[in-house]
Amino acid sequence: MDESFFVNEDDGKRTPLLAGYEPLQDNQRYYVEENNIDHSAGGPWPGAWSSEETDQTGWQKGMASLLPSAGNNGKDQSIENTLGDIYRYYWLRGLWKFVVAELGHLVIMTWLVLFCIFLGTCIDYRGIGSFDGPHNNVTSSFSVVASETSIWRYIHFERMSVMSWYFILALVLYSIYGAWRLFKFFRDLRRLVRVRVFYRDVMQISDFNLRTARWADILERLKQVPAYHFDILRVYDPLRMQQVCQQPKIVSTLIVKRENAFKRTLDLGLVDFTLHIPTSKLREGWDDIRIPMLTRGLQWNIMHCLVNFFFDRHLHLQTRDAAQGIQVARLKKRVLVLAIVNILLLPFLVVFVALYAIFRYGEQFYKDPSSVGARQWSETARWYFRDYNEMPHVFEERLRLSSRFAKHYTKQFAAGAMEGAARAAAFILGSIVVWLLTLSLINEHVLLSLDISPGKSVLWWITVLSGGWVVCRSLLQSQHVFYPGDALRTVHELVRHLPPDFLENPGGRDVLTHFYQLFPLRVVLLLQEFAGLLVTPWLLLTRVYTNADHIVETFRANTEYDQFRGDYLRTTDLEEGSTGLEDDDNPPVDFYGPDILQSIHLVPYLQNLDSAALRVEESL
Repeated sequence: MDESFFVNEDDGKRTPLLAGYEPLQDNQRYYVEENNIDHSAGGPWPGAWSSEETDQTGWQKGMASLLPSAGNNGKDQSIENTLGDIYRYYWLRGLWKFVVAELGHLVIMTWLVLFCIFLGTCIDYRGIGSFDGPHNNVTSSFSVVASETSIWRYIHFERMSVMSWYFILALVLYSIYGAWRLFKFFRDLRRLVRVRVFYRDVMQISDFNLRTARWADILERLKQVPAYHFDILRVYDPLRMQQVCQQPKIVSTLIVKRENAFKRTLDLGLVDFTLHIPTSKLREGWDDIRIPMLTRGLQWNIMHCLVNFFFDRHLHLQTRDAAQGIQVARLKKRVLVLAIVNILLLPFLVVFVALYAIFRYGEQFYKDPSSVGARQWSETARWYFRDYNEMPHVFEERLRLSSRFAKHYTKQFAAGAMEGAARAAAFILGSIVVWLLTLSLINEHVLLSLDISPGKSVLWWITVLSGGWVVCRSLLQSQHVFYPGDALRTVHELVRHLPPDFLENPGGRDVLTHFYQLFPLRVVLLLQEFAGLLVTPWLLLTRVYTNADHIVETFRANTEYDQFRGDYLRTTDLEEGSTGLEDDDNPPVDFYGPDILQSIHLVPYLQNLDSAALRVEESL
């Protein structure tokens, strides 16, 4: 096992993660069963519980009170949900991050809704638009002048009592959403409190040590946990849980069941997310435009109306619980209801998504206008690059590291004519800004009191022109084409699923165009998310509802069964009839970025990229 080291809290020495762990023996298990010992109260054997159990603080006792008594009653957690909770706790690195993240999300959403209502109800925009500054002929006291220039003169909170029906309905809908989020928060909190006790007392891993632990180490500890200790997690089949934990690949399969089903839906082409624009009918020789519309909103809809349809609340696959015709009718009804809900919520979602994007990225763009050229992997690329049974932390780290070299690949190509225009525009805008700043040095009143255009002062124009100058500068490339193939091969080694023709012609126009679709501008993705709100109901009705028969038939035909996973959806990685146990000795449970970058395959490519960047720096 690959040991991960951490600093011991007591003596500061570096010790293996599994040091000091004493697995329970069979005779200890028989002792517990014969004497009917309550596992939640601790055990008489060494190493069964950590020393923290004997010295709990007040809040720890209060959290422990949320736990039901362990025993045969109240065992309502499936193995899939239990493993998901264990992994979720590991990914969050503790309980408090979950609490802060969930409450923070609720605070942000509440603020956004209330702030939108405030902006649409209480602000006198007509008065602000007609404001022309303090009058110079005012001879009254300073308080009168201050009242003319105060923003509170144009804010009227009393208008909240006469809100329009639109904002009243929005507030009601958000109240329902907020109540549901709070219910879900306390439900998940109750489960994660049990997981925290399991980590701390059974596996002897504190939240602090969890920060540096690897998932492979967690799996190793799970292998050594006796079956009856899983009673803490209220799993209804502890013995089978123990057997599953001996197979790391099965553990991964059960945790990412829904993700595997969604990716299988894409790979089989059950739902077409592409928007076709028939431009070939406009002019002979033109090709039809195909725009992938797999946005986050559409992904959420497909996950809930299609993937979740085939799973129950225990994440058990339910493709054979009813006749095919009955399942088709149920799926069509589910899709139709969700499409109607999307149509009814569309007036609110459009405003919400637009304002959320403005508030989230507006300050970032104002601080760094060059960020308008930032790129990131699209949702289509993310699902295309994802492997079956791949853990989320491994996948996210692969994409994070690959995006660095993807940006390097896109920078290999000069902007052409656009670069020349941007260079000229940057010079012109920069010269105007410098001249305006020089005027402000001559007379400080120029910034606010002198107008260049009606109602627009020098300061306003300096702000606008400076933003345009930064955008133009961001379009200038300081690097020419050196090694696009090396950059693209590095990306391929990390994502592992680039189309084969990419590596054959990495400098070709078609390859670059296709790569831009996988790695588009962030602004393009925001516009695509906004457009996705408009086309989601149409895609649900035309691509899912009409294809329900084929979807149900395909899911039923690809359902397999084995003793560890139960009913599961067969993927391309597991052949029909395979148990999936062949590679259990070395499962891909962790990602080691430095080891991959130092591999013998990538060292020549990275050396070429580094030498090219060094020559560019020397030439500047």
